[in-house]
Amino acid sequence: MIDQAWQRFYGQQGWQLAEDMLLKYGTGMTVMSDGPMPAASAVLIKTTYLYGLRNNNPKLVTQALRAMNVGHEDIRKDAYWFASQIDAIRIATLRSQ
Repeated sequence: MIDQAWQRFYGQQGWQLAEDMLLKYGTGMTVMSDGPMPAASAVLIKTTYLYGLRNNNPKLVTQALRAMNVGHEDIRKDAYWFASQIDAIRIATLRSQ
């Protein structure tokens, strides 16, 4: 399920909201903001990271860490809208200490 989610919603241009977007905007998003629900990208990143750790899968851990390592300027400017992404980064930071 994790691999399928990455294949369908993340690519070279970033995150996309749907697998088959009717209107192509040209680029994806480096980081998705939260709405009434946590950002799906942040949930996937956090799940990938924790699953990779639990199952001793460095490929998944690295994939999650790379996704956490983008969009920092957007997150700094409007932290309120990126609480889920910040939580994923927080967990990774705590685990690495």
